[in-house]
Amino acid sequence: MTEHANNPYDMDSSAFDSEKYLEKLLKDCTLKQIMDTETAVIKDTQTLHSDMQTLVYENYNKFISATDTIRKMKSDFKEMESDMNLLRNKMNSITSFSEQITDTLQGTRSQLCRLSEKHSLLKRLQFLSSLPAKLKGLIEEQNYAQAVQDYLHAQKVFAQYGRQPSFDGIQRDCASILLDLKSRLRNDFQMASNSAQSLSEIGELLLQLDEKPADLANEMLTCAAKRLHEQIVLLQDQTERDMIEFVDMGIEGFLNDLTLVVTSYFDMFVTKIYDKESDDFQERSLRQLNVFLNQNIDKYLTLVHDRVESDIGFGDTQILLRALDRLHRRLLAMRNICRGLEIQRNTVDIIIAAAHQLCEAHSKSLKDHFSDSLSSVRLALVSAKSDNNNGANLNELITNLYMSMLEKVKGVLQDLLVFLQTDWSFNIKADYKGVLCVEGIRESLLIEYQIFQDSCVIFL
Repeated sequence: MTEHANNPYDMDSSAFDSEKYLEKLLKDCTLKQIMDTETAVIKDTQTLHSDMQTLVYENYNKFISATDTIRKMKSDFKEMESDMNLLRNKMNSITSFSEQITDTLQGTRSQLCRLSEKHSLLKRLQFLSSLPAKLKGLIEEQNYAQAVQDYLHAQKVFAQYGRQPSFDGIQRDCASILLDLKSRLRNDFQMASNSAQSLSEIGELLLQLDEKPADLANEMLTCAAKRLHEQIVLLQDQTERDMIEFVDMGIEGFLNDLTLVVTSYFDMFVTKIYDKESDDFQERSLRQLNVFLNQNIDKYLTLVHDRVESDIGFGDTQILLRALDRLHRRLLAMRNICRGLEIQRNTVDIIIAAAHQLCEAHSKSLKDHFSDSLSSVRLALVSAKSDNNNGANLNELITNLYMSMLEKVKGVLQDLLVFLQTDWSFNIKADYKGVLCVEGIRESLLIEYQIFQDSCVIFL
């Protein structure tokens, strides 16, 4: 690198010596090489000269542009400096005026604060003085929720100013009105005609009025049980409705109310902690709720089971299973809603029982059909006894009997296969009882029918 930089024969070196370079060139090179070198040097010189002019032009334009920018910035800074000076003067003026206003209104501001506090106090006193009359009006209008809210708000005011003797009369009036409100709420709470929604709302109000949670929890389940029993009685009278309408009515009425009662009870007594109750109150409440839920589910499903028993074999099995499928979906949804609770019974037992009952009905139908067909064959044989072509006639009768029974068995099996459709929400094959049911149908229907058929043929 250093040797290259100090080479006197290298044109790019700072130590280049033209005399030595020319002397070496004349000594070592031919005339043609000397002329080619001259041409290359001239060409490089022209190229460097052109590049130099281009660089000078470009740098000149950049310099002119930078000069214009600096000149513009200088002008802008002068304007900005003027604006900043003006702003500083105005801020000083505003500060001065603000200090003057503060000094002037200092006394007035203190008076305004005192007046505001007095106004707030007067509003509270006015609220307290008008509270008894307002509570009576709200109770007469049956706006119990607003009455409870106003009373609870008044309790905070009483806690702050209630020691004043002038408030004793108002407190006594409010306490008397509160007793009347509690009495009305309890009467409404105990009415069996109340909906589950109303029952939950009244229960919440009584809890806000410091009613004992344990007593209220027992009373809520008792009142809800009366209401649900009325709906069970109502459903028992719906014998003229088809199965789908019957199930829909039970879902929209009984099961919806039961779900609302259970969720409201769970939110009010199981998830909340009450200081005045024992430590195991939540656990006891959950057990009571489980018992209540399963008792009512059992009553309703028993009613559905009785209705299925009365309809099986007399109507469309597809419609019956569609109704039970809706009920099964609703109970699955209840299980998801009522988390923490155990619903012990489900519709699969009812569906399996319906399959057994339908199987028994079809078994009887097959036996009766075979007995009637066999009797017809006997009569035909007796009437054709004098005919010489008895063999051909007997073969025809047996063939007809076989084809008739085959079609009958196919129809029975097709009707029973409806239970195994994959689009139902229930799957009886997934239940061990369902597996036993399918095996039982094969045993009790087909094999038993085959045995019955063989015994009848023997006696033929």
